[in-house]
Parts: sequence; C-alpha cells; structure tokens
Amino acid sequence: MIELSLHMLDLIENSINAGADEIRIILDIDATKDLLVLIIEDNGKGFSVDEEKLFDPFYTTKLSKITGMGLSLAKSSAERAGGKVTIGRSEDLGGAKVNLTFVLSHIDRVPMGDLGNSIAGIAVTNPNINIEIKIIHNTCTRLLLSTKELYEQFTEKNDLKIYPIIENKINEVIRVLEI
Repeated sequence: MIELSLHMLDLIENSINAGADEIRIILDIDATKDLLVLIIEDNGKGFSVDEEKLFDPFYTTKLSKITGMGLSLAKSSAERAGGKVTIGRSEDLGGAKVNLTFVLSHIDRVPMGDLGNSIAGIAVTNPNINIEIKIIHNTCTRLLLSTKELYEQFTEKNDLKIYPIIENKINEVIRVLEI
C-alpha cells in the first residue's frame, strides 16, 4: 500500500517537471464529513492531454520513463478508500490542480506516511520553488507554511538547518491530529 506522502511526492515531482515554481498543498481533514482531501496545485504548464490519458499507467510525458504510474496509482488509492480524483486547472495559480479525496474512516485509506520528511526533502532540494502547505482540520487552519518565507526568515541557516524546521512543523500538526 502506497502512503499519502508518496502520492504527494509524485504529484509535486509532476509539478516541478511542468515548470512550476509555486506549489500549493492543502491537506483538509474533516472528521464531521468523514473526508480527507489532498489538493496539489501549481503555476506550471498544466495538463496538455485528456483525462483518460493522464490516468493511463502506460502513458508518460517524461522522456526517461516508459510508464506513468503516479496518477493511476493515486486514483486507485482514492477509489479503494471510497474517494475519487479530480484534475483540472488551478484557478489561483494557473497551472495544474489535482484533488484526491478519501473517506477518512475507510479501512483501505492509505496511511499518511512521513509528510514532513517528504515536503522538507523536496523543499531543500528545490530552494528556488516556493511550496506552501496548509493543513486544515474541521474547517480550522492548523498550519500554514511557506518555504519561501522560511528561507527569508532564516537567512543565516543552510538547508540542513531548514530541513528539520519544515519537517517538525508539519509532523507535529499531524501527530496532534492523530491521523
């Protein structure tokens, strides 16, 4: 079973490959509606093929690969957990938008994985890309973090010092929410 953090990493990699330098991640956990929603949107070039091709595991835009398993695996994970995947254009950022929905209490919902480590790793290896993460729990924002703002705030710190700041902020919220 693939973790949510790995689906997220794959979608972020797609954003970066599409030329995005702004990526927004929204994790919305709504226990009252029994839903977990992961939204990733960017300012990259968006989707240039139809939806059917995007979910085809044997289609990829990457020249170095022969399969494109990311979106098809994400779709499968969401549907197994009573959810769905929708794709389109980001209204705010202008690039791609992927929305993964899972039934929160579903026995087949993928585990969270190490979201903090995943996002911190992407952030420090791509310091020119602003990654904004927002974690919402029952309509209340629990975390709003921008990697660009962190780099501006901690100008004297190098990547090895920024990494645990990002990782700890995200994982602390996930730990408190017990997801």
